[in-house]
Amino acid sequence: MLKKAAFALAMVSLLALAGQYFTYQQYQAQLKQQLAHLQQQSAWRFQLEQPSANGWKYQEHWLVQVKLSELGLDAEDFGLSDDVLKLHLSHQVTVLPFYLSGTWQLDPTQGSYQQWLQHWQLDEIAHQGKWQANLLSQTLRQQLSIDAFHHQDEHTELTVEPLQVSSRSDLNFQQGELRLTWQGMHLEDKQALGDSVKLGRVSMQQQFSQRQRWHLVDAATWSVDALDIQFKQATEQFSLRHFSAKHQLSEQQQKAYVTLDLNLQHLSLQQQQQQLTINNLLVLSQLGGMPMQDLVALAEAKQQQANEAQFDSLLQQAFAEGLDWQFQQLAVDLDANYPSLQLQGDVKLSGQAKLLPLQLSQLHSPLQLLRYLELNLDIDASDQLLAKDKLAMYVLALRQAGYLNHQQGRDKTQLIFNDSEFTMNNLAVN
Repeated sequence: MLKKAAFALAMVSLLALAGQYFTYQQYQAQLKQQLAHLQQQSAWRFQLEQPSANGWKYQEHWLVQVKLSELGLDAEDFGLSDDVLKLHLSHQVTVLPFYLSGTWQLDPTQGSYQQWLQHWQLDEIAHQGKWQANLLSQTLRQQLSIDAFHHQDEHTELTVEPLQVSSRSDLNFQQGELRLTWQGMHLEDKQALGDSVKLGRVSMQQQFSQRQRWHLVDAATWSVDALDIQFKQATEQFSLRHFSAKHQLSEQQQKAYVTLDLNLQHLSLQQQQQQLTINNLLVLSQLGGMPMQDLVALAEAKQQQANEAQFDSLLQQAFAEGLDWQFQQLAVDLDANYPSLQLQGDVKLSGQAKLLPLQLSQLHSPLQLLRYLELNLDIDASDQLLAKDKLAMYVLALRQAGYLNHQQGRDKTQLIFNDSEFTMNNLAVN
């Protein structure tokens, strides 16, 4: 009996070791494949240094480099003296049979991260990246958490609230979900101008999938609780409250369609005594009609930095069948007292806009686009919307001519425009 137990224990240990070896080999193969793909498709470069092992744990040191100029960034904006951004990562990997996990952190004593911290007079920003991979379920989970930090000097005060980014996908990152939650930030210029930026909670969730060699965002939701910006001792101000946006990509009869919904509770822009206010903005719309394969080809060409001739050819092909933009609803309350724009009231719109099939080579001026444009819109506006504006007399003339149906404090009309017809309220417009 004891021999059988010892034999069973030996077999379990052997299987565990074999499983661990297989898992580690899979990790190495997957890592090599992903790094090769990244270095072909992006400007980032990765180098593994000083790997070591201790039982189930493997310690790795990575050097990650990229030229900021290739990303369209300037080293001086980040307080760096070199165009090459160098990041040193400490990475610890735990390998179990058919299961891996890892944690990583930036080394605050080396490279560009050290320079950046010194520039902002910070010792370290508490953060941690971690991931778990399950070879049986073929799932990968990743997460990056950054704690709050604060910087203050004689010129600037900066407070950054906690941020967390997480994802769940397959092992090849071909399909999955990405989430971001940021509690916001506050940046204040303590000099005479008194400029400041205050950002409230930001959240994002998106679902992605890979089409050929390019990742498509199939669905996404963004929201910003609040954003306040002040310039020139608060004489210029921007304020936003409760903004959210949602889009979803679908394919219908091999054509791509994007549903786009926007919701904004409040936005105001003030300059001296002039102000524009937008309240209760709601947009429900769908844009599409481009062949899905052409959309993917355009995205790949842009990612691979195709030459102008190749890109123009793909663009022509993508627009060859036209586009369709449907407005299920667009509603907004407006208030503006600019000398060139006097608004106070609300407007509602629904209908459809179409861009007909066209040859881009035949367009010699933007006005020629009107030949390929079709509009069919229902417009419903408060009769006080333009009452204080210089266009008020024009609105009155439209009412008198029958182009606007004016009743119960509203102006309503149907606008139809195409290459052969231009009507308002079923009356021809000359």
